[in-house]
Amino acid sequence: MAIAAPQPAPVDVVVLGGGIAGLWTLRRLVEAGLDACLLERRALGAGQSIASQGIIHSGLKYTLRGAVTGAARAMAEAPDIWRACLRQEREPSLPPGALLSERCWLWRTRSLRSQAALLGARAGLKTRPVPVPAHERPAALRDCPGEVYSVEEPVVSPGGVLEALAAPVRDRLALTADADDALDVSRIQGRLLLRVRLADGTTLALAPRALVLTAGTGAEALRAQLGLATQALQRRPLHMVLARGPSLPRLFGHCVDGAATRVTVTSAACADGSTVWQVGGRIAEQGVGMDEPELLRLARSELAATLPGVDFTDVRLACYRIDRVEARTATGAKPDRETVFVEGPIVTALPTKLALAPLLADRVLEAVEPLLEAVGDADDAAVACAALACAPRPAVAPPPWESQLRWR
Repeated sequence: MAIAAPQPAPVDVVVLGGGIAGLWTLRRLVEAGLDACLLERRALGAGQSIASQGIIHSGLKYTLRGAVTGAARAMAEAPDIWRACLRQEREPSLPPGALLSERCWLWRTRSLRSQAALLGARAGLKTRPVPVPAHERPAALRDCPGEVYSVEEPVVSPGGVLEALAAPVRDRLALTADADDALDVSRIQGRLLLRVRLADGTTLALAPRALVLTAGTGAEALRAQLGLATQALQRRPLHMVLARGPSLPRLFGHCVDGAATRVTVTSAACADGSTVWQVGGRIAEQGVGMDEPELLRLARSELAATLPGVDFTDVRLACYRIDRVEARTATGAKPDRETVFVEGPIVTALPTKLALAPLLADRVLEAVEPLLEAVGDADDAAVACAALACAPRPAVAPPPWESQLRWR
């Protein structure tokens, strides 16, 4: 459907997609002096970002076969970057309240395979697991066999990070109508023209010198609309488990079994004050082929086996599905690092992991700068804010456990 709109406002960059990667990228572009804005059709973080477990991986989990992989090397510096932001020593600064835990725990099951894998996890990385004396273990891990390790991988609240990233650039955000035809893209005299229907029914026209796609699952449809190959992307689904209960302890960490994380547990507070766990790892990958009752039966069994010291009697479970969208690899496996495609004035940016969002933002800036030079000087450094002055603003998406789920 054609969208009638006023005279287009010339801006440097329009970012499509308001997850953590998109907002971090917007902040990086604005920090570099560019006139940029961001359009979101649902809510900030809706989809992958708000469903993230929030672990800022150091690459340790990718050494479980005993070798330092490309993925491990790519993520080695991520925790230091995030910690600097949390200490307000680096932009974008993040409030202390966005930090849920300064570390994760690593423990094993009784199997010999898991013991060998844990040794492999101690391969040469900057962040190394440190044995924890029995009296210093968290209560949830007191009855686990063998050693428990502490790993300096911080855990953040995705919602808290989204709020912090969005607040200083709220006047550069706009909520579009949640419809595939809300965005019309064309080219006039070699320059992109975006005509947008906003959530309040008004229209907006922007003429960006570069367009950045950070829309996660929406990137496929956007690329198709822009005439770009959708085969460049892949989806890797997960079936995540949630657990909540009045006496559930706070826990952040991985149970290692073989060359994989058997379960990965992170904790948050529900609106009613109770603790909720997000449970990922191998169980979330196995659960893709299972229906809800089957996965929840497996989850109860796995939680009891990996956390024998926790009483799950009054704990209720739920599950939800989420897709991870990444650059396509030959094997369908996870890419080693963040990915940036540059196709004319259009940049597709995929962080691969939450931890890599800062590195992705830096790479997007590097990709955009020559595009802006090719088009010429900007007309005004504050056009985006003026163009979006009356636009509706997107809110932060609620976490998965606050959505409509069936708890059993």
